[in-house]
Amino acid sequence: MRLRALESRLPDADRLAAIEQGQGGQAAAILSADVEYLKGEIRTLRGLIEQLTHEVQKQQQGQRQLYSDIDKRLQALESRVATQVVSSVPEPNTDASGQPTQTGSGTAPVPISGSMGEQAEYLAAFEMLQNGKTKEAIPAFQSFLAKYPNGSYTANATYWLGEANYVNKNYPQALAEFQRIVARYPESQKLSGALLKIGYIHYETRNYAEARAVLEKVKASYPNTNVGTLAVERLARMSKEGV
Repeated sequence: MRLRALESRLPDADRLAAIEQGQGGQAAAILSADVEYLKGEIRTLRGLIEQLTHEVQKQQQGQRQLYSDIDKRLQALESRVATQVVSSVPEPNTDASGQPTQTGSGTAPVPISGSMGEQAEYLAAFEMLQNGKTKEAIPAFQSFLAKYPNGSYTANATYWLGEANYVNKNYPQALAEFQRIVARYPESQKLSGALLKIGYIHYETRNYAEARAVLEKVKASYPNTNVGTLAVERLARMSKEGV
């Protein structure tokens, strides 16, 4: 409609003829009025463009906030489950209640670049683990990894699949998942936790030489960290047990 209005203001044939024939002040006045009108319309259109640009920026900001909120929720859940998952399994040579331990993985930031569908499915599997449904979490994480083999949450999902198997004492499968972290995701913040759990699994399966070698590596690679401390504690236990 605004374009049609602009077109209606353009000089018609008679006015153009008057201008071309140089009919003095009248021609100049007509041309000046048309120019001023067009300038006004341009200013109006620029205002509309600025308004639309502002609205688009607000929508983009809203999307970024949504992804950020999801990211924070995932981090909070991982922080809580980091102790809950492993503490549900009694340590060797402890009483029936077991001693609460930590995964040693830390709270790894969750990328926010994944799609909403990927985030939702990862969160659904993770909440199973967080709620103690460790057996149900295994096929959920397996399904997620089959669907998103190269997604933004693949490394994290692989780690938690290993944790779910570890809690259920599926040590060969847990070992395979943690070794996959080491082989495929050496830059992941889950690496230190995966190495620690590899050492733990070798201990559980009585492969003491392998356990000591891995735990010594964790101790040397991550000094003054929670993971390093846990490795030192397990090495001390092994020494006390004479294995």
